[in-house]
Amino acid sequence: RKQRAAEAGIHAMLCVPVRGPHHVLGVLSSTSKQPRVFTDDETMAFSAYAEQVAIAIVHARLLAAEEERAGMSERTNTILRKEIAERQRMEEERQRLITELEARSAEMERFTYTVSHDLKSPLITIQGFLGLLEKDALAGNIAQMQMDITYIRAAASTMQRLLNELLELSRIGRVIN
Repeated sequence: RKQRAAEAGIHAMLCVPVRGPHHVLGVLSSTSKQPRVFTDDETMAFSAYAEQVAIAIVHARLLAAEEERAGMSERTNTILRKEIAERQRMEEERQRLITELEARSAEMERFTYTVSHDLKSPLITIQGFLGLLEKDALAGNIAQMQMDITYIRAAASTMQRLLNELLELSRIGRVIN
């Protein structure tokens, strides 16, 4: 090394390590093209300067690490805000669907009640006239039996019409959906 330094025109060199808290960060060196010996004061000043350089490097690294953490924290916060917004949107959609489903369920309940009531009416008529038909048959009243049969037929036709309309409504609902 001395030979290479001499070939480069360097005849004196002072090297001081730049020490961080846990390891050497680098070396601070001063060279001279004149043969000389560095004084204790120069060595101490150079060492003090190397300490200041080490402090500046450590602080710069800490600042860079803190900025990186802050950036990561901000990116994480942005992701979390987006996730929260998406979850809120999904919850609102879920609530809307639940409300819609409850409304449809209530509508279906009213419809079922109306249909069962409408279908019950012809059945009651048929049952009533069957009882009258039985009495008229036992009494041998043919004319009254024919009237009873006419009412039964009309009630059965009404029930058939209601059932056909219900089936048609069901088909329309499937076609629309």
